[in-house]
Amino acid sequence: MSEEEITPEQDGILPLSRRNALLAGLGLGTFGVVGTGTATASSHRHPTSTWNRHINAQDEYTLYNLKGLNMSVMDDDESSDLQDFEGVGLVIEDNALRVDLGQAGVDGRYLTWNDETDQLDFVGTAEWGDTFDADAIDGNIASGEGAVVSGGKSNVADGNDASIGGGSENDADAEATTIAGGRHNIVFGDFASIVGGENNVGYDSFGAIGGGQGNTTGVDGSLDGVFASIGGGEGNEAVAPHSTIAGGKQNTAEFPYTTVGGGESNLASGHHSTIAGGGDNEADGADATIAGGSDNEASTLATVAGGTNNSASIRSAIGGGVANTALNESATIGGGESNSAEGIEDAIGGGRENTTDGGRSTIAGGELNEVLTTWGAIGGGKENSVDSPDTGLMAGYGAVAGGESNAVEHNHAAVGGGKDNVASAQGATVGGGTDNTTSGLNAVIGGGQSNEATHTWATVGGGAENTVDESGGTVAGGQNNQAAAQAAVGGGRLNEATGVRSTIAGGNENAATTTSAAIGGGDGNTASGDFATVPGGSDNEASGDHTFAAGKGALADHDNSFVWSTEKAWSWGSGSVVFQATNGFRILDGDLIVNDGMIETDSIETDTIGSLSNNSITLDGELDVNGHALTDSDDDTIVIDGDIEIDGNLFATGTKHFVSTVDTADGPRNIAYTAVESPTPRTEITDVADLKDGRVEIDLPEHFALVTSNDEPLCVQVTPYAAEAVHPQVVERSSERIIVEDMGDGPDDYTISYTVKGVRRGYEDTMVVHDR
Repeated sequence: MSEEEITPEQDGILPLSRRNALLAGLGLGTFGVVGTGTATASSHRHPTSTWNRHINAQDEYTLYNLKGLNMSVMDDDESSDLQDFEGVGLVIEDNALRVDLGQAGVDGRYLTWNDETDQLDFVGTAEWGDTFDADAIDGNIASGEGAVVSGGKSNVADGNDASIGGGSENDADAEATTIAGGRHNIVFGDFASIVGGENNVGYDSFGAIGGGQGNTTGVDGSLDGVFASIGGGEGNEAVAPHSTIAGGKQNTAEFPYTTVGGGESNLASGHHSTIAGGGDNEADGADATIAGGSDNEASTLATVAGGTNNSASIRSAIGGGVANTALNESATIGGGESNSAEGIEDAIGGGRENTTDGGRSTIAGGELNEVLTTWGAIGGGKENSVDSPDTGLMAGYGAVAGGESNAVEHNHAAVGGGKDNVASAQGATVGGGTDNTTSGLNAVIGGGQSNEATHTWATVGGGAENTVDESGGTVAGGQNNQAAAQAAVGGGRLNEATGVRSTIAGGNENAATTTSAAIGGGDGNTASGDFATVPGGSDNEASGDHTFAAGKGALADHDNSFVWSTEKAWSWGSGSVVFQATNGFRILDGDLIVNDGMIETDSIETDTIGSLSNNSITLDGELDVNGHALTDSDDDTIVIDGDIEIDGNLFATGTKHFVSTVDTADGPRNIAYTAVESPTPRTEITDVADLKDGRVEIDLPEHFALVTSNDEPLCVQVTPYAAEAVHPQVVERSSERIIVEDMGDGPDDYTISYTVKGVRRGYEDTMVVHDR
């Protein structure tokens, strides 16, 4: 008989277009005509493969058709292992296969595959002579000892004590395996189980799959996946011992005791690692944990709670956010975006693009902040830093509370907030403000703008552009103030306490320039003597040591002097006291007593007339001179032992002299020179100069120009000193300079004297004639 005798179109006959024809069968597959001799059978179909089997037949045969079971057996001279097939006649009727067990001489057993002998066996419960009905068994086979198939269709329980509850095309292939139902599920591992679902495979012993589709426990051909379990989902693989996947899609638990709760495409590849859910997460270190999110990675003992694209290294933790990286041991990031904790035990609470790399450093939040030193901290803000990039020193324990672009550059330094503030020395502090700099050890700036505390223990409370550049100095506030060592400025503007331990309480443009000098306030005051004091006012100067100047224009330039003024007054000697009052002094119910001192006054008013004695004076009227130490004389002349300053004009009916006491042959005598008098108040400069190459430019003193009027003509007189005739001429003149050139043919180099006369500024219209 040849292949052509069987036509493909007949009911129950499959096409024999290839030499090893595949025939659909009763859960066992089909047999195909292969020519003379050996017939080939295709056993039950695995979800992923088809197994080809061989069967030997004897000489006589008949071709049968049994519903879903199609069989083709050809003549074979070889001995047959199927002894129970002896006497079977096989026939072809109407080009169709048909079988009647009553004629077959077979004992009614069903076909199954024997793995040990690599042969087809006939097993089953049919009685001899019964008609074989494929519908009665639906293709289920329980071939293992004690195996059970409770229902379903085309299920095979090959393993001893294996069981299949139902479903279709399931295969319980190992000892004591269980498939409750579903379709195309296969269990290869002993004591393994599949509850249901489709196309699930359990390779290793004690594995379990609850359901789903395309899930796998264990690895084909190994024993690496014992006790692995999958609750359900799709395409999940629990391939390591005791690994677990609760559900989800395409998740992998590939190391012992790993767990994936769900999600998609997650990989738990570290010992005892856990992924609760999310997508594309990887826990690749021992005891790593990822709670959820996507594209997160956790290494040994690390934790990622959620977010996306986060990466946690050994023992580190990330709470969530996007693209955060905890690169070093025990680092922590709470959340945010693109943060990087690179040091041991570093912590970032959140924010964006923050970086720690010092070890045990902290950034609470904000954006673009950076801590690169041990135990450093930034509370928040933007572009703040704790580092020492220029000096190379560590800024350990440094802190920036917040603000923008603030920097801490040394140990234990701190910036509270604000913008562009810098604490660059150990223990330095900036509370806030803008552009403030503390570069001194333990220096402090409370706030304000552009302040500088540049030395040890320097302090600026606030204000703007204040400077403390020596140890222990203080500026409380104000603008453009300066304090030296242990000096203090309370406030105001442009005040300078540059003396050691000097003090300026406030005001404007005051200067305390010497040791322990003090100014209470006011404008334009100067305390330039040691321990000198100006309580306030304007334009006062205490320039002697232990002096006092108050009011307006007071000058205490002798040590231990006291000057009080309403216009302008000054001391006349050490220990002197000067009061100047434009409206006079009034003494009521008492005397003015001067003991071994001096008095300067415009007027003294009293109630009684007294006499001059014991340096005390009682007057009823005016003393019209500002004098000093008054003494008695025999010729009714008041003798002033000191200077006289008159704030106004001095009128006298006599001449004005200067008197000088000289030694003569007759003993000490006074020489009196009389002052030159003019109807015009004159200024005058006289000196000598040398012409070189017939020319000289003479710069007049600055003070001459300051007091000489530019509205009145200058008178210049030049006298030459030469042995030959010369002709010097004044070619330019002003209160600042004169230029003299020689206009003759004589010598060009010689000496001249010159006199320049002007009119005093402000007195151009002085009256000469007065009424009586």
